[in-house]
Parts: sequence; structure tokens; C-alpha cells
Amino acid sequence: SEVNDFSSHTLGTRFQIDLKKNTNAEIVLNHLFKYTPLQSHFAVNMLALENNAPKVLNMKHALEIFIHFQEDIVRRRTIFEKDKALKRIHILEGLKIAYLNSDEIVRIIKESDSPESAGKTLMETYNLDDIQVRSILDMPLKRLTKLEINKIEEEMDELNKNVERYNQILGDFEVLKQVVLDEMQETKDKFGDERRTEITDASYSTDDEDLIEDNSIIIMLTKSGYIKRMDTDAFRTQNRGGIGVIGMQTKEDDVVDIMHHSHMKTDILFFTNFGKVYRLRGYQIPYGSRTSKGLPVVNLIKLEKDEKVLSIITCENYDENHYLFFITRNGTVKRTASSEFENINSNGKIAINLAEGDSLVDVKYTSGDAIISLASAKGKVCTFHESDVRAMGRTATGVKGMNVDGSYVIGSCTSQEGGHQIFTLSAHGYGKRSSFEDFRITSRGSKGVYAIKVSEKGGDLVSVKAVNEDDLIVLVTDGGTVLKTRLEDIHEAGRATLGVKVITLKEGENISSVSIEPSDKSIDSEEATIQANLKNNQGEDVNEQLLNELHDDEGEDE
Repeated sequence: SEVNDFSSHTLGTRFQIDLKKNTNAEIVLNHLFKYTPLQSHFAVNMLALENNAPKVLNMKHALEIFIHFQEDIVRRRTIFEKDKALKRIHILEGLKIAYLNSDEIVRIIKESDSPESAGKTLMETYNLDDIQVRSILDMPLKRLTKLEINKIEEEMDELNKNVERYNQILGDFEVLKQVVLDEMQETKDKFGDERRTEITDASYSTDDEDLIEDNSIIIMLTKSGYIKRMDTDAFRTQNRGGIGVIGMQTKEDDVVDIMHHSHMKTDILFFTNFGKVYRLRGYQIPYGSRTSKGLPVVNLIKLEKDEKVLSIITCENYDENHYLFFITRNGTVKRTASSEFENINSNGKIAINLAEGDSLVDVKYTSGDAIISLASAKGKVCTFHESDVRAMGRTATGVKGMNVDGSYVIGSCTSQEGGHQIFTLSAHGYGKRSSFEDFRITSRGSKGVYAIKVSEKGGDLVSVKAVNEDDLIVLVTDGGTVLKTRLEDIHEAGRATLGVKVITLKEGENISSVSIEPSDKSIDSEEATIQANLKNNQGEDVNEQLLNELHDDEGEDE
């Protein structure tokens, strides 16, 4: 909504962007990275001449060449300094001889006809060379004082020590390398000031999450790829058979495909028709009202062309003791350790190799010893032990989990999802609760047993969930209508029955998605108190009346 510039000489470049309510900051930041100089990309072609031949260098090779160059510089400099010191020592030795024989040298110079003859006499008398003689003749008389000869001797001692050090550097490669390191450290100490620009991670930090409440949320995704999150209290509970309320504004040819319950600060994994997995935190999904259509999911995760999200799950731990259990439309299953999904970058990661003509239907988070139930559209459920499927790698296709017998898998549930019953729902809104014990455990790959009576009245089976009696169930239709109701209002029935009407659908409308909401996060305190009193038989008649009135009020409000 507003951009403020706080740049100054002391703070450097700094600006603040104020966002409108419910705006997703991650998307705004991504646009800034893409369309402004906030983030820059540039290519480096490290083409250089090595031994007079062009060559493309990598970083390691370039550093090696630079280090060898520095070693050569130190070696050549040391040779130069050594030669210079030896020449100076040679001159100082001549000056020392002049001091020790100063009276005789002065006499020779005074009696000579010219500087050339004086120099020749000095060379013959004291075995000096031309350089030393020239230094003696150029030396002023003040250098013959005692103080000056002390300086000459001190300089000679210092130069001899330097020559000894130079010989060590030239004779021992380890000493030479240490000189290079010391000089590099000196350069770093002198010029290595702190960065004036700050490099930070573009993703949310831990400190950001500390400011976010870990609330329960509902995630909705349409077939066209629009996604949003809502608070779980966005939908008030209605009685069984209600008509529901608008839960998402969709286009005429779009429907809600996936509805998932999670929390703000948990990892949400998105599995696609390309067999890839992407990850977001709950709070990174933009908030939307009941009537908003959400934002394109491609704005949040880097989906490829024609890639669509088929399944969403919550993952809590990434270790060898927990698994992701994959179920496909054709009945193939696969079990992979959750540790293989600990690191997922923004471009996604391969999760399963899907066979041609097959697609991903469901993914479950398990501990390795669950009981798995696969359901087909024709109302059959195949139940088997998770251990019947060996653990496989991410790129494996999997093994046969259910013989769909001309039908296709529509969903699954496990014994570790917290429920003691199986809830089945048909396309036309008929559902029931059944005990897990009603479904005998068979071998992997069997056709299974009937879980619901499929008929023209009820339509095909569209959902199977593990539930408890006091849970809440949230239904979404292909018209965008949402109904949240109590499972205790839906009777428990045998496998061969259709069940009761859970929602009243409009003509041509069908169920598109189902989600379970634990009761302790959905029932308000007033109703929870009444429920507790009913169970304890305290004022049963009064409390029963209050509960019915509360349900009726909610239905009228909706």
C-alpha cells in the first residue's frame, strides 16, 4: 500500500514496503527479486591464458594459479633483496677498512696526483675492488668518526641476518609458503573491512515463526490450481443433512479438488502428477475468506508447464522410522522413508516414478507398522499391513496394492490417523461410520471387500477416512459449497448399507473433497460443556434441549 525510503549516509540503502491486509509477503518479495535490482544474477566466464594457452578455469584452479603466482613473486623478490644486501655488505666492508686505516688512506689520497691514481694505489695496497674504492673516495671525512663506524658495523650485522633469512626462504619451500600466508593475512588485516551490504536468506527465519501462532488451518485447492488457507472456525457446525455455505468462489468450470487440515507452522508437502514433491510452511499459503477464490498455487511453488498438485499432506518428522506411503489410481503402492524428503529445494524433488496412464491419488504419513486400507470407486476396500510393502527409494514405481478390477482407487486411510472407525461417503452425499473390525485384513493386491452399497441413488464412493465418533467432518461440493457437521450425527452401519444423507445437494452437484477436523479444535466451549454434561448424565434433559437449540441456531445462522 505504501513504500517509504529511509536511505541515508549512515544507514545506507533502506526502504520499507507496507502491505495491505492479507497480502502474501512472500509473493511480493518474489516479484521484487524478479523485476527489480534487489537480486541480481550474472554469469562469469573465467577464460584466461595459462602457459600462453587459453583455458576456462574453475574456482579451485584459479586459486591454485594465483597461489603459485604469489609464491613466484616472493621467490623473485627474495633473490633481489638478497643480491641487494650482499652488494651493500661488500661496500660496508670497504668502508670499514678505510676507518681502520684512515691515517694511511688520507696520506695516499693527499700524495696522489689524481683520484684515479689514488684509487689504483688503494686497490693495490688493501686488495679492494673498484666499487669499494669509489665508495671510499666518495665518503665524506665525517664518516671516519667513531660513531659512524659503529653504525657501519650494526648495518653489516643486520644485513648478514637478512641474508641468512633470505637463504632459508630460498632453500625451504615450507618457509616460503609461510611467508605467502603471512603476507595474505597482513593484507586481510589492513584492507578486510566489513561488508557494506547485508546478505540474508530470502526465506522466513526462525524469528519470523516466533511471531506466528501455530493455529489450526484449512487448506483448499481447486482443480484449476487456486489455493488459500482459512481458519478452522470459518465454518460453523451444521446438522447432518444441511445445505452448507459457500466455501470458495470458483469459476464456472472449476471445483474444489483438495481440502486439507494442518497448522500454521508445520511442513505441507505438495505432490504432483509429475511424481514430484514441493514443500511450504502453513503460514506461507495466503489467507482467504470463505468467498474468495485464492491465488494460483504456481505463485507459491515452481510448477512446470502442465504440472498439477494431486495430493497434500502434513509431514512432522524426517527420519528413518517414519515413511510416506504412496497410493496411485491404478492401485500401485510404495513406501519411502521420510528422511529422503528432508531437503526439498524450490524446484521440487522426485517423489515417485508414475507408470504411464497412472496418477497419484493419496499419500499417507506412517510409522512403518500401520494397517492400510485402499478404497475403490465401486465401493470396495482392500486392507493389509504396511509391512507387506518393503521400503523403496524415491524414484521407484512401487508394487501392486489393490486389484481395482475395472474400477480405480479414490482414497485411503490408515490405523495411525487417530481414528477407530472408517467413514465412507458417496458422490451424492450419503455416508456412514463403520468399525475397522468390519474390514478383514487381506493380502496386498487383493480385490478387497465391500465397504458401501454403490447405487444410482448414492453414486460412486468418493471418500474414505479414519475417524472418531466425536470428530467433525468438512465436506466440499463441486459447486464450492462447504458443510461442517458432527460425525456423531451420522449413524454407524454395516458394510453392505448406503448410509444416511449427510448433505443436501443441489441438482447436478456432487461431493468433491472431504476433510476431518478433530473435535477438540472445533467445538466451542459452550457446546463442549454441554457435551461433557450429557456424558456424565448431569441434567440430561436440560442439556439435551440446550444442545439441540444450539445446533438449530447454527443451522439458521448458516
